Amino acid sequence: MSPLWHLELLRTCDSEAVPSQDDDATVTFPATEAFARLGRVTASGLALRLGLDIAKLEKLRTAVDLAVAAMVGDGHITLRARWHDDFIEIAISNPNTTAANAGGALTVQLAELVDDASVAPHEITLVLQ
Repeated sequence: MSPLWHLELLRTCDSEAVPSQDDDATVTFPATEAFARLGRVTASGLALRLGLDIAKLEKLRTAVDLAVAAMVGDGHITLRARWHDDFIEIAISNPNTTAANAGGALTVQLAELVDDASVAPHEITLVLQ
């Protein structure tokens, strides 16, 4: 039996150090409302660790909430965060669910919160600089 959620730090860092350029982390969890919070907690924790200001952190957290909510359904959601010196990219995906983006409404909502957002049927990507 597999665990209900899985966290993988693809490159580990000293716990006192700020993550270095081009690192990433992946979290996979059931695509249910009960576990949707894991996406927000992961993004918030990473944003704090990277030193984002509170305003950017709140916008990122809200965008991740919207993206995760759009991927709730069957299967599992995978959140993969990659950070670089000048931006953070978060991809939220679920191959078993199609994101509702009628008329591009979700894309517009997300673009108001982050610097770049794209919504594909099974993956939403957010970029914050």
